[in-house]
Amino acid sequence: LIDSELAVRVQVDLDELRPAYIAKMRERLEMLERRCRQAEIQYQIALLSEPYQRTLERFLERRCS
Repeated sequence: LIDSELAVRVQVDLDELRPAYIAKMRERLEMLERRCRQAEIQYQIALLSEPYQRTLERFLERRCS
């Protein structure tokens, strides 16, 4: 990678960084979901790997139940 502030090349090991990145993302998503619940906002995560129709179906199914 190239450091955007110093314009120097930085060597990174993705296998080493991946677990921490996943943990931080999971933590952030849980916080977002919790805040939505507190504000009485319905939360539905959308996965880019599946058709948007499936996400919409899940959302509507939860909303109707």
